[in-house]
Amino acid sequence: MTPEGKVKLAVDKVLVSAKAYKHKPVMNGMGAPALDYHVCHRGVYAGIETKARDKKPTVRQIRTMKDVVAAGGAVFLIDSDDGKDFSQLQGWLLQPIPGFVSNLAHRALNSKELVDDTCND
Repeated sequence: MTPEGKVKLAVDKVLVSAKAYKHKPVMNGMGAPALDYHVCHRGVYAGIETKARDKKPTVRQIRTMKDVVAAGGAVFLIDSDDGKDFSQLQGWLLQPIPGFVSNLAHRALNSKELVDDTCND
């Protein structure tokens, strides 16, 4: 399993355990860009992007995260199952907060270093 696959497995488990609705779109180059997960829990929307540790989101993913936050949704960028952002997701599932932005997502949204869109999302 890939490092990102391990992160996704951990996210899947915590979402199922919380009984959150999740949708993991399969991107084929058509339609609007999306994050790895669309989540609805207790009436609050969240987008989750997963990465292998130390990998950065692409420009398109950052644009999508900004759109989610602008619409009042929460955003998470998770790169491990033992980091602060994963813990923040677990806490958010106990008490969902509209507009919540995890630490890594906040850093990515405010970063001057952007990854070229030609990278795999």
